[in-house]
Amino acid sequence: MTESLRDASLPPGVTRHCRVEAADPEISFFVPCLNEEPNVAGALDAILAATRAVPVPFEILVVDDHSADDTVAVVRACMDQRETAPIVLVTNDTHRGLGHNYAMAARLAKGRYYMLVNGDNVERTELIAEILARLGKADIVIPYFGRLDQRPWKRRVVSRTFTIIVNLLSGQRIHYYNGAVAHLRENVLAHHPGTRGFGHQAELITKLLYRGATYTEVEVPMQERQHGHSSAFRWQNFVSVCGSLWRILRNRFLPRQDKQA
Repeated sequence: MTESLRDASLPPGVTRHCRVEAADPEISFFVPCLNEEPNVAGALDAILAATRAVPVPFEILVVDDHSADDTVAVVRACMDQRETAPIVLVTNDTHRGLGHNYAMAARLAKGRYYMLVNGDNVERTELIAEILARLGKADIVIPYFGRLDQRPWKRRVVSRTFTIIVNLLSGQRIHYYNGAVAHLRENVLAHHPGTRGFGHQAELITKLLYRGATYTEVEVPMQERQHGHSSAFRWQNFVSVCGSLWRILRNRFLPRQDKQA
């Protein structure tokens, strides 16, 4: 059975459930979930398959953002069924947002590297393995879909429009600013912008690039979620992303000493 823990390292209203602790992981996977009951088991299996294909010490931190379905029960069942897998479940008693959970899980993680794998099971095993194979080649490993993007055309248009805008505002030429990006965890801890919404990854990447971080990009396959609907297109996220775009532009023109801080 999993063990539930409340300690001073956790924010109020957050509980940690663990069965197997990772001793010295090289990478920590962050798996955000909001009503992902039919998808999250597949996401966990994709991670486990990728770590078998590219052996690396790892841990998985699943953060449930106050789901209204049985996501937590599914994750607990996965932890019990995969007895040797180092899976940690973190549950919020209220909705806190993707960006907030990303930063919180980075503080709880132990790995040298830190990588988001969505709980909606859109990242294939091959995608995760391709990124794992490139750890150590740069500070940031950024996946993009290019010709392998199989999402509906509306999703592709929105995604590419966002990328174009971020590149124009930041002066960068990145192919994609969201998804399963792998970072040095120390960079996430030091430079995460604290943004709650979906623009946090673009803010973090551009902020690190302004400071001279290195990156490599890898073209990977993309699949659409099989069950449920994405929560990315809510009006609250639109407002949050607009704020992120403003900060990306502002940070570009900060004095050099501020960028190095």
